[in-house]
Amino acid sequence: MNTLAELIANGTITVEELASATELIERAKLVTEGVEACKKTISFPFGSTRINCFKQMHGDADYWAECTVEGNFTAYSNWGGNHITGTCNLNNFENVFKSFENDDFAYIHKKFLQEQIRKASAK
Repeated sequence: MNTLAELIANGTITVEELASATELIERAKLVTEGVEACKKTISFPFGSTRINCFKQMHGDADYWAECTVEGNFTAYSNWGGNHITGTCNLNNFENVFKSFENDDFAYIHKKFLQEQIRKASAK
């Protein structure tokens, strides 16, 4: 039996809760497609352990991110002063999925993953 069907059968979640979970399903799809795309699009020059992997201006704020060879993705913003908005490990689907709970981080992370999916599709 499918895991979701089991959760409904044992009362862990209701059919109504599952039906209203479209945002979570869309997030899961973005995460799985985005992480797979990163495997195709992100490369490190010989000897490098970190690279700048994203940059975008939105309104009055700059957003940027870096990736490490270990798979750590760290996003930054200068909105209200330079600061880290969040971090996750791109090698861990669950960690990437949960990172969207941080609203400040979610914007940059979503844009980054969408960009990687576009780049991977163009190859």
